[in-house]
Amino acid sequence: MIVNLEITMKITPELPVPAATIASLINAFQAESGLSDGDIAARLGFEQANVVTCIRTGQMRLPWSKITPLAELMDIDPERIIELALQGHGDALLQHFRALQARCQISPAELRLLEHCRALSGGKVVSPVIIDGKSVVALLVA
Repeated sequence: MIVNLEITMKITPELPVPAATIASLINAFQAESGLSDGDIAARLGFEQANVVTCIRTGQMRLPWSKITPLAELMDIDPERIIELALQGHGDALLQHFRALQARCQISPAELRLLEHCRALSGGKVVSPVIIDGKSVVALLVA
């Protein structure tokens, strides 16, 4: 199921009004998907629907262990949910996360190269080597 929600990555479409909290993100997702609190709770592994109700109403924080499952359910980048979750933990922590996030971003072309190297290695540990700064890349198998 694909739902268009507010994002930070270039690939995912954006809603006109970005979600400012996890609660508003869940509310927007529910409006788009038609899923109830009980549906979401079941898909996230909660035994009771009231857990999602409490998260959606701001009475409870989303457990860190549920960030990835929620992102997968909503088909959005988990980094967006992490940013929203960090908002309540102080500006310094959020800024640190954003700095780390910026350092770790790779372009679509870099991602294709990385995935190709992984596929060629067949799961073995390899060391990519660039020869003379040219566009020749060798994979040395350890």
